[in-house]
Amino acid sequence: MAYALGGRYKINTNLELGLSAIYIAYEDRTSTQSGPIGVRGTLSGKAGYGVTTGIFYKF
Repeated sequence: MAYALGGRYKINTNLELGLSAIYIAYEDRTSTQSGPIGVRGTLSGKAGYGVTTGIFYKF
């Protein structure tokens, strides 16, 4: 499940500030693939998040 939110704020006709955030929660899962590059293991209780900012200027 992923949740994201973002927005921009206009300071004047040429300048804007932006901010966004994302949160990702992974479901528990198990992999038992076989073969030369087989992946075996369990992923559980993992989550990640990110935040970014930006400045937008029109010349």
